[in-house]
Amino acid sequence: MRFARMIQAVDAHACGEPGRVIVGGVLDVPGRTMFDKMRHLQDHADGLRKLMLREPRGYPAANCNLILPPTLAGADAGYVIMEQTEYPGMSGTNTICVATVLLETDGLRDLSATRTTLEWAVPLPFDAGVWQPGRVYPKGAGVTVKGAWWIAQKDTSERPGDSRDYRLAVKGGRDGKDGKDGKDGE
Repeated sequence: MRFARMIQAVDAHACGEPGRVIVGGVLDVPGRTMFDKMRHLQDHADGLRKLMLREPRGYPAANCNLILPPTLAGADAGYVIMEQTEYPGMSGTNTICVATVLLETDGLRDLSATRTTLEWAVPLPFDAGVWQPGRVYPKGAGVTVKGAWWIAQKDTSERPGDSRDYRLAVKGGRDGKDGKDGKDGE
């Protein structure tokens, strides 16, 4: 028998929660950011989620994670989480399953034996620190300006607040009133 499509996956679990991890047989998904890739899967290729999570291969408690090339410089890997009814941006147990499978299957060949952290590209905004003039921030980057946190809606070097390239995520608070010193002037 000849199969038209073959997907390689490893079943893992974290804290008893199952997490299937696709390690081969799926090409890279269109999209510049991991969020774009997640949306493409959701809007144009949801059949993969259904194939991996529904009978006869899946069951109601199953989750599936698709490992993809990272979309952020310096990231070790990227992945998209697929659950029975949605594509969540993050899940601790799914992250543990992906890390375990990558480490156990030698999916991170260039990882040194002394390194103890992994950098991920996930479909969530990420903290790019305090905004700096002249730096280009990719779509999804979160930057801080005057105590407010802004998320880039597209690649931009514009200053948040002066441009429609950002969306305000967290408004900066006001300075508090000067109060009395604590006990004994502390």
